Amino acid sequence: MIRALSKTIRAMADGTLSTTDGARISNALGIMRACLETQQLEELGRRLDEVEGTPVLDFRPGAAQGRLQ
Repeated sequence: MIRALSKTIRAMADGTLSTTDGARISNALGIMRACLETQQLEELGRRLDEVEGTPVLDFRPGAAQGRLQ
């Protein structure tokens, strides 16, 4: 994501990409990055819970609400 964002900013700076399109792409990349970071944090939390031996609740979309893993 960071590499793609850097390329987008460089393309806007040298004029090969309009600032409007570049801003939209940058915004989308930022949202995607935040989603991936959140997913990684949730996975780390699950792994920590498993190590600590506490029950893990699965709140992912589509999972049975409150189901223990």
